[in-house]
Amino acid sequence: MKIRFAYFSIGLCCWAALFLLLCATSALAQTEEQGARARPFCEDGLRISWNPSDADSYRVVQVREDGEEKTVCYTSDSDCKIEGLGNDSSYSFYVDTEVDGQLYTSTNRISGTTYGQGDCEEDDYSPAPTPTPKPSVDTCSYLPAEIAVSNFGTYTTQCKRVGAAGLGKAELIAQGVLDAVDIWNIVESDVKVCFRNQGSLKFLDAATSPRAVSDLAAQTVGDMTCGTINRAGTVVLMQATEPSPTTIESPAQTEPAARNETQPALDFPQARALVDCPVTTGDILNLRQGPGLDYGIISEIPYRTRLTASARAGEWYQVEYAGEVGWIYYKLVRRHGACAWA
Repeated sequence: MKIRFAYFSIGLCCWAALFLLLCATSALAQTEEQGARARPFCEDGLRISWNPSDADSYRVVQVREDGEEKTVCYTSDSDCKIEGLGNDSSYSFYVDTEVDGQLYTSTNRISGTTYGQGDCEEDDYSPAPTPTPKPSVDTCSYLPAEIAVSNFGTYTTQCKRVGAAGLGKAELIAQGVLDAVDIWNIVESDVKVCFRNQGSLKFLDAATSPRAVSDLAAQTVGDMTCGTINRAGTVVLMQATEPSPTTIESPAQTEPAARNETQPALDFPQARALVDCPVTTGDILNLRQGPGLDYGIISEIPYRTRLTASARAGEWYQVEYAGEVGWIYYKLVRRHGACAWA
């Protein structure tokens, strides 16, 4: 009798444990999807959010019109943005949960409708998104036309134009600040900073606090005032109060030696058309009327200007810049395409 009662007690306990497990699982699945909602943002997006729980992760599944399901988001946060949807359109979703590697599918369908054409506004009901690091950007290549920075580490060295008030140096402002650019992050080599204006240069060293001010050797390159730094800081262009900086040969003139006037006219091969030939200038280049140094200069093309070479004659590319068609020396540009004959 005692043995039967023991077996009965063990069986009853097992069934009770199984029942409690099923109840807990059901309660968990219900708890995970509580408060789930879909709200529009901008014109073609929906933001799915839900109450946070003890789940390890969540999966947002979109239900298409044909009944097929597609996972559109997998996150450990309590919200998810879905963009690129149609304007003024309705969509349905499920929010599934995952705990200890076990996926619990939801039966609570969430519906939402995107805006039509209208303002892009964020709703304030949703949980604040988790901050994420900003992607690296190449800020030194996209400075205003009056400033050119070269020999920097792409995506490591960062640049920003600053005004006189942003320098925090009253004595410099009193002397006359014309322009300034801040160079920060990783500066591993000699970075060349040029201003398309004439003046003297100062350097504010970022290694000291407050930043120590020192004179920076300046050189005139064409119509630009240039200096070189090997560490982070701010390069400032000041009004010229001292003798003009040393003038050096402009990079725009680093072309093959011009012919002597007593030599006969150079014979260039007939220009041939090119296809798939985008190029980027590696320095400040002269745009000439023809493929040779004996042709007049139309204009100057800034450093790192993207162009398309349409023809080649000898060592010269034909390009169009600022509405003018002319020729540039091919060794001073970087090619990105095949540059094949048409």
